[in-house]
Amino acid sequence: MITSWISVEKELPTGNCLAFYKNWAGNERIVRAFYARQYEIEQPPNAEYQEYNEITDEYYLPSGWHECIDNWEEYSSIFIHEGTVTHWMPLPEYPI
Repeated sequence: MITSWISVEKELPTGNCLAFYKNWAGNERIVRAFYARQYEIEQPPNAEYQEYNEITDEYYLPSGWHECIDNWEEYSSIFIHEGTVTHWMPLPEYPI
């Protein structure tokens, strides 16, 4: 199954995907990531990065692109702040 890159202007993913961006130094990056819509993913009140919603009185992951991190104890993702994601594609199937 071959999938093409999708422009973020056309559509945003609903789960984990591969995301493409250029960092501040102009280096191309492809990372496993997800897009968090505003007030979509709840966070504990003591989380380092969060947005507060006064209407629901809850804390949420900041809206935007987040790189998935599997080997850090404290974090499962980090906000992508060193560039702007322009394209994404679904994750390929895992080998069996």
